[in-house]
Amino acid sequence: EDIAMQAFIWTPEMAATREAPQLGPSSCGATAVLNVLLALKWQPLPEENEVNKAVSVRLRKPDAPLPEYLLSRSVAGTDHCDLIAGVAKLTDGRVHGRFYPMHPWKELDLYGWIARWINAGAVPVATLNLQRGVPGGQDIPDAWHHQMIYGISKEGVFMTNPVATSSFDVFQQQLCSESVLLVRIADVVARYTDSDDFELLLGQRWAEMNTVLNIRQAICALHNGDYASVPSHIAVPARYRSGITIFVLRGSEANSQLELEEGLEGWPEQ
Repeated sequence: EDIAMQAFIWTPEMAATREAPQLGPSSCGATAVLNVLLALKWQPLPEENEVNKAVSVRLRKPDAPLPEYLLSRSVAGTDHCDLIAGVAKLTDGRVHGRFYPMHPWKELDLYGWIARWINAGAVPVATLNLQRGVPGGQDIPDAWHHQMIYGISKEGVFMTNPVATSSFDVFQQQLCSESVLLVRIADVVARYTDSDDFELLLGQRWAEMNTVLNIRQAICALHNGDYASVPSHIAVPARYRSGITIFVLRGSEANSQLELEEGLEGWPEQ
C-alpha cells in the first residue's frame, strides 16, 4: 500500500493541548464527538453533559445479575450510529457523518484514503476493537474504543483519547474485527449464581456464540478444579462495528466528496 501520503489536522503538540480527554465511564464515543467538533472549529462548543446526552451513552450495570450485566456489557458506550446521530443533533444537522465498515476487510489503500479525507477537510473517527493486536504478555483491554484520527504519516495513525500513535499493523487488526466483546472470566464468576435466568441471552447471536454454554462449562471446570480448562474470557456479541466514520461540514468540499462516494459498491453503510 502507498503510505507515502501524510495529512494532519493537528500536530502532536497541538493535539496534546487541544484534545478533549475522556468525558466519563463508557464515554469514548462522546469524547470522539467533542474532538470532531474541536477539529472542525465548531462554535459554540457544547458542554460536556450536552455531548453525553446527545450521543446517548449506555452505561455498564456492574451490580446487576450476571445475564443483565452481560447484556449491558454487550451494548455499553456507543456505536457509530450514536456518534452520527449525536453530531447531527449537536450541530442542527450542519455536521454529518457517514460510516465505512472495515469488516470484512476492504481492499483499498486505507492510509492514502484516510489522508485524502483529512486533506479535504473531513475528520475521521475510528471504531476499534482494542482486544485485538495486543502484544504478548499484556493484559487484554476491557472494551472497544472510538478515537478521532488527527493525522497520518509513515510513522502510523495519530489519534486522540489518548494522544498516541498506532502502528499500521495494530491499527488494521483493531479496525477489521468481528462484532465480539471478550468479558473477563473473573467478572463472570463474581456474578454467577445457580439461579441465574439466562433467557435475556437467547438471541440468535448469543446462541451462535454459545455464550451461556461456555459460561456453564467454565463454572463446571472451576468447581471440578480443572483450572486448565477455564478460559480467560467469555465472548459475547457486541453492538459495535469496526470501521471509520467520516465527519464533514455540510456545504464543504469534503461534503461533496462524501456524496460522490455513495456509489461505491457496499459502501457506505449506516
